[in-house]
Amino acid sequence: MANLLKVHLVFKDIDKKMLDEINKYALITGRDVKLDGACEWAQKSGGEDPDLFLINCSPYYIINQWPQKSTYKNLVQKVVKIKNLCPKSRLVLLFPTCKGIDSQLITGLIKAKMYDFWFIDRFDEEDLKKFLFIKRNLQDVEEYLQTLDTEQGSSGHMGKLVKRGMSLGYKPYYIKSNVIAFWSDDESLFNHGLALLTAFSLAEYGFKVALIETVSHLPRLAGTLSIGHPYFNTRHALSMFIQGNNDFIRNCLFNTEKFLTDENSPDKYRHLKDYPPDLYFLPDGKSEDNLTWSELESGWKAFITELTRITIFENNFNFLIFSCQGKSMFNDIVMNELSYLKFITVNMLPGSIVYALNERKKARGNIHIIGTKKVGYITDQLNDLNEAPFLFPPVSFEDNFIDYVYLKKYGRIGHDTQQFLRQILDKIGVKSNETEEKTSLRIGLSRIKGMFSKSSLEKGG
Repeated sequence: MANLLKVHLVFKDIDKKMLDEINKYALITGRDVKLDGACEWAQKSGGEDPDLFLINCSPYYIINQWPQKSTYKNLVQKVVKIKNLCPKSRLVLLFPTCKGIDSQLITGLIKAKMYDFWFIDRFDEEDLKKFLFIKRNLQDVEEYLQTLDTEQGSSGHMGKLVKRGMSLGYKPYYIKSNVIAFWSDDESLFNHGLALLTAFSLAEYGFKVALIETVSHLPRLAGTLSIGHPYFNTRHALSMFIQGNNDFIRNCLFNTEKFLTDENSPDKYRHLKDYPPDLYFLPDGKSEDNLTWSELESGWKAFITELTRITIFENNFNFLIFSCQGKSMFNDIVMNELSYLKFITVNMLPGSIVYALNERKKARGNIHIIGTKKVGYITDQLNDLNEAPFLFPPVSFEDNFIDYVYLKKYGRIGHDTQQFLRQILDKIGVKSNETEEKTSLRIGLSRIKGMFSKSSLEKGG
């Protein structure tokens, strides 16, 4: 008995046969008929946390029991409360199959980092063993949701999803940790440089990467890379989308080959040929035929959501990187609803640090804070507060990036900057087994074959 899992059940109705099956593999240490009761138990219990809570969420979707539209929010809030009160326990959530198309519910669970949820109407012993013993990570969830989208069902078989008669029509792009955002409100140079050089590094290592600049009052990417274009830019693509042109969004991303061969490209500098062919761009841009700012805001969410879906799922990009500068509705949508992995760059003034720490505490995905300068006593204070350490670019980073922008001297990306970029790639999930320290940013793919691999999408903080 000592080796059995300790399970707390939250089931309104449960028959003896099911209890007997559970008792084969687990010790039932408690039971509640409602989620509210489980919350109260978790709050009052002074004993050891159970290994897991097995929760049947179906009763919350009985007609008229919870008629308001915020049903999923109430449910997620309650399971989050249990998770916080019993941090050593794993929560296994069972939902009816019809909720497999509830994107708001799934989004809420993913943002709360709850991955052990299942959409199932009935289950057998084999399914029960999955619930009890399989602990999912983010990649597992993504694969499970994609499986739901094509699952045909098996009529009458216990433990299989019942046939729904329709496609879910749902792509969980927002849970992918290869949708990445770099954001800053007060350190535009560092933030822009980090987004750009990270994208270049990933493309150099053989990944297909999209670098998108959100709408901003001061576009930077086109000028930095000499890729300004009257049509291939964020604001024009957004304007076309709002006006009903649903084709341009599928062709607005471009690499340098497309840029150099397009008759509307204004400047075709020789150095553009040196950019990695698997790096695609969408810089922001201004022109007289763009819609007004308020019109752009009204269509942004639908546009950038669809562009993300097309980029990741239809065009099979490995990474989508957003470069975001300043506080705006455009960046809020990217940071809060699209990206799972986020890098926030701050100066070392108290207000900036506090803001970044508060953003990280909201736990909307994995958030890493990048400070512009390492200050010993500030680092010590963060350690005392049990805060995850900041990342700090080397003092040479700014000079390296300026050289890169103006001189196009790829070889002048120094060793310290390269090492820091590898830290960023490690957080993204690209692991380097390289031991030599002489590799430049422009390393050839043939030399790095076997050195880099895509790690699990489940990242630690």
